[in-house]
Amino acid sequence: MALSKIQSESINLADTFAFTGTVTGTPSITEFDLFRLTTDFSGNQTAITNVERQDTGTFEKIGTGVTESSGVFSFASTGKYLVTGVANFVIGNSAEENDQEFYLDTTVDNGSNYVRETYARIGMDESKNPRNAQAIVQTCVDVTDTSQVKVKFAVGSSSSNVSSLSSTNANYTYFTFMRIGDT
Repeated sequence: MALSKIQSESINLADTFAFTGTVTGTPSITEFDLFRLTTDFSGNQTAITNVERQDTGTFEKIGTGVTESSGVFSFASTGKYLVTGVANFVIGNSAEENDQEFYLDTTVDNGSNYVRETYARIGMDESKNPRNAQAIVQTCVDVTDTSQVKVKFAVGSSSSNVSSLSSTNANYTYFTFMRIGDT
């Protein structure tokens, strides 16, 4: 069958097309990575450390992935990234109310200054059940310079009675990084 070139003005994009071979020029996710907390901690933490790339189940990073050092995540390539953090907390044995905050901070100057991009705040009362809570933070980060633009996650707590939950076999507190477009 001879190939013919169709002018873009003559294609109705509302139609359904059946393609064979490779379709080029379509956007795809070129970077995706996931890290998780491996050790519980209580109270405040300005940068969540003790993390690992998920290494169980069917997960496999796409692209180079991000790197982590002392709780600071760096990107391998420029672009716009959807960055998400999920934190699970549990309250200890204390009859008091505890406020817990979960933060996502960014820097564009290699850590000299951080901006609090987003945060989630929850109140936990030990006398109520369940005594677990989850917080989610999410933002879009425009990574224009991989040596300067970085992110970190942090926790603020009104009490050391609340613990951030972890596991090396499941994702309790975890962070995802997905490149969704060009900068």
